Amino acid sequence: MAEAVTEASLRRRRARARSRLVGVLIAGSALAIADQMARWAVRSAMPAGDRHAIAPGLSITSATNDGAALGLLSGSGRIVGVAGAVILPALALLAWRRITARPAAAYGAIMLAAGALGNVSERLVRSSVTDYLDPLRWPPFNVADMLVIAGGALLLSAVAPSETDARASEGG
Repeated sequence: MAEAVTEASLRRRRARARSRLVGVLIAGSALAIADQMARWAVRSAMPAGDRHAIAPGLSITSATNDGAALGLLSGSGRIVGVAGAVILPALALLAWRRITARPAAAYGAIMLAAGALGNVSERLVRSSVTDYLDPLRWPPFNVADMLVIAGGALLLSAVAPSETDARASEGG
């Protein structure tokens, strides 16, 4: 009897986890699509370098980045795109066990993947990325960049060994 109850509760937990994961996949996809639409709108409606203030300290700017994050490695857009296309799946494979064991890691991985996919796909097609959010005293960026940073931080915090993990592996 206890075995049936345990199996039933395990099935319910898995169903809830799948439901949450589907929700996060939908949200990540919606953010990635919104980001691509914003990039298209900026490229279509604004000449390069054009800037429109939308709030104190924040502008919408038509900027392209043909390097890595924050303008590093300028002129290497396709190389950065290919590197991202190779590194992203490799990281996902390495982190798979932790991702499946910890929901926060799964959410972080999905956010990271959605952002990276947006940037990598544009780099491979255009050799550069369209950045449009331009805060005061910071290089322009896009929603995909925010997803990469937030998702990466969430993923790292979820898979980093905790003190409890360290004590358990030491046998204490």
